[in-house]
Amino acid sequence: MEGDPLYPEGLEYLFGLWGSISAGTSDSFYPIWAHDRAAEKLAFENLMRLFIDHLGRHPSARIYHYAPYEPAALKRLAMRHATMEAELDRLLREKCFVDLYQVARQAIRASTEGYSLKDLEKIYWGKRTGEVTNAGDSIVEYERWRETGEQTILDGIAHYNEDDCVSTARMRDWLESLRPAGAEYGLLGNEPELDAKALERAEARAA
Repeated sequence: MEGDPLYPEGLEYLFGLWGSISAGTSDSFYPIWAHDRAAEKLAFENLMRLFIDHLGRHPSARIYHYAPYEPAALKRLAMRHATMEAELDRLLREKCFVDLYQVARQAIRASTEGYSLKDLEKIYWGKRTGEVTNAGDSIVEYERWRETGEQTILDGIAHYNEDDCVSTARMRDWLESLRPAGAEYGLLGNEPELDAKALERAEARAA
């Protein structure tokens, strides 16, 4: 997800997915854009329906992300727009979201400067291409798009977001390849309920 903190009260303007979006399709990139508050609500609802539909067809599937920004943002959107709250609560309770940052941080020791996605992907992927290479660049470029309306700017942001999605998928496969045969693994603990206190804690962790 790409967010613009400079928009009044913030705007989640791009929801990027990588995977088999509908039955019978192969893995691909699927961007959902939202350039104002009304579009943000529709984009969030569209995203949640895609999740619910996919998990209905594949009950054992999981939604992979890196670091806590995405779940925190989804909770914020559900409360902001008063929509999809029950659906999101169900996904949280059923532990459908998997934070690969927590997995990597607790499971491996890497000879990289840090454990960010950009650091670790140098091991399993390689160097990115494109002018937008980090979240700060995407914010600057999106603000530039709001002033100019140049489609090439959005194309660059979409390329960056797609790289993030593909890298997360490759991260999942890489971590799975490192897991010793027969090693037990799973998720521990309970996901906070979708309430105001849980939201505050999630946002504090994401800050």
